[in-house]
Amino acid sequence: MARSSNGQDHLWLRVLDVARALEARTYGAPGRLVLDVTDRLGYASGRFALEAGPDGRASVSPAGEPADLTLDVSALGTIYLGDQTVPRLAAAGLVAEQRGGAVSRADRMLRTAARPWCPDGF
Repeated sequence: MARSSNGQDHLWLRVLDVARALEARTYGAPGRLVLDVTDRLGYASGRFALEAGPDGRASVSPAGEPADLTLDVSALGTIYLGDQTVPRLAAAGLVAEQRGGAVSRADRMLRTAARPWCPDGF
């Protein structure tokens, strides 16, 4: 029998608009990735080309080419804020590398200098 021992949630994120979300954040390194995002609810599914420039800003567009990485929208939410690493999620089977070197490239691009922090429990 499962029993709750902690009544607090922590920060979580559910991406609904992949392109707008990815364009709204900054990136630690320039690069290009094609992400194949799956979403069992259908809101965020699609293949997206993410191109980050040297200024840390990015553009995102629909992509018809093969994906570099495949991930569920829940994994995207996990790495979106920059604290969790892409290699760790890949090792856990939550991100699949479709093109060699994509996990390392994604890790460099998506990592941030400051960790996300949520001062409020809810």
